[in-house]
Amino acid sequence: MPQRSGQPAAAGIAKEIYADEVRLHAPEIIDSEILQVFRRLELAGSLSPWQAQQLRMDARDLPMELHQLRPHFDRVWSIRHRITVTDGYYVSLAELWRRRC
Repeated sequence: MPQRSGQPAAAGIAKEIYADEVRLHAPEIIDSEILQVFRRLELAGSLSPWQAQQLRMDARDLPMELHQLRPHFDRVWSIRHRITVTDGYYVSLAELWRRRC
């Protein structure tokens, strides 16, 4: 595993994610995407069932504000020829936050 400041990369990333000043925002679809990755890794034998379960619990507890999909429905559709629908939700949410700042 790559090292950063003498810590495994995952520990460094976790420290950044859980920092008080970091605010994570994502469309609700991220839950499905996260679980799909864990499923794929478990089926491929890269994760044991126990590891997949631990990751699932960690992901569930991430300090993240989830945003509903429906308010982005029209914007996602309008950019469907340039990016996937799933990516469109992230783009639409980022655009919303950029307008608020």
